[in-house]
Amino acid sequence: MIALFFSLYAAFFSLYLGEEYQHPGFVLAYGVGHIIAIVVGEAVGQIFRVLTPLDERYASKMGPCTLGPALVGFFIGTSGYGVARRHSGPWLGVLMPFMLSGYELLCLHIIASNFSAEFVQEKAVRRKYCRDNQGVVISLAIAMIHALAEGARLTLILVDIAHDETHLDFLVPICSGVVWNATVRAGYLDRFAALVTCGWRTPTNSSLLLQKVKYCMGYPRFFAVAAIALARLCTLNEEFIGWALLAMFAAEILEDIISLALERLDLRVHPKPRQITDEEVEIMVANATKSSHESLASSFKQIVPKAWLDDQQAGVPIPAVNLSKELKPKCWKLRAAFDFAYGDVDSFGQLPFWAHFAAIAVAQFHTVLFLIILSNGLNYVLGFCPESGYNGIGRALVWWPVTDPEDLCDGG
Repeated sequence: MIALFFSLYAAFFSLYLGEEYQHPGFVLAYGVGHIIAIVVGEAVGQIFRVLTPLDERYASKMGPCTLGPALVGFFIGTSGYGVARRHSGPWLGVLMPFMLSGYELLCLHIIASNFSAEFVQEKAVRRKYCRDNQGVVISLAIAMIHALAEGARLTLILVDIAHDETHLDFLVPICSGVVWNATVRAGYLDRFAALVTCGWRTPTNSSLLLQKVKYCMGYPRFFAVAAIALARLCTLNEEFIGWALLAMFAAEILEDIISLALERLDLRVHPKPRQITDEEVEIMVANATKSSHESLASSFKQIVPKAWLDDQQAGVPIPAVNLSKELKPKCWKLRAAFDFAYGDVDSFGQLPFWAHFAAIAVAQFHTVLFLIILSNGLNYVLGFCPESGYNGIGRALVWWPVTDPEDLCDGG
């Protein structure tokens, strides 16, 4: 399978399209090639039974969901910001932390909601996977989301330096990132969301796990890029990249110190989610059933802000509900979804070494890959070509120019 995938990608990158376009760039070779590789891989797997999942539906849903949104969002975010940065000033870096936080929250919502729907609320699927901990799947995905977000931050900052090494503009996104990330990790974003949504949006176990992985998944991005900085040092370039890496490393340490201090002093302001009883679950399902257009998912959204729940907490007795056999499975699903999202039970488990390695490896690979693409190529990243011949947007992303062996700085 690995040899097959390598051959497919190599064929795409080697395809010659003429003097004007030369070879397919990243979008065509890696993007379209990845889709074809998935289709071919699935077909080969079905024919030769290379991989036989215990549950076809669950595997087909969670497989693409674990990697797809994070990688697609990484590509769109870095490419879009890179294009916008070329047509704006350095102060666009102030918005970089907001963009990356939106990327994390969106990917987190997609992964957590799919895992809840396809595994947590499906007894048959959970029975098939009872011998292992599928919480590792979502834990790995959440860890990888933050590792990719931090890799995107590093990539975008270093790309700016690769295009212009004469200013300290890289300090703008670094400083704004420290302020914003410390605020988010202290719980102020969750507190604001809870106030705006009248209590509906509260932290889930998944979002709290995302805050926890920030203590460890922000540092691996420096390992691979440190090698690039040393290579540039050997070429005697002005090392703004080295200073930027030191500034980002110091910023990461400062964020962790602030977050850890607030946690130890119990000064974080994360709103506490409301807990519900089994009787309240039954009432939600019964009320949802009465409405022909209201689904179980919409009743789950009503778990936190509900006037009659406030009445119950005020001492108003809960009316008895006679549940039919059809409603009992819905009650179980709602209870299971709520416990996964807000319960005290650890639903994720402990990541094994291979899962740590997988999240870090995927993030580092794409960090270095996009650093090369958005910086005009490896020759510019390593400092062999101090003056950029083209901006890497029209080429490399769509069309990949062939470097002249007689002139490494020739754009092709």
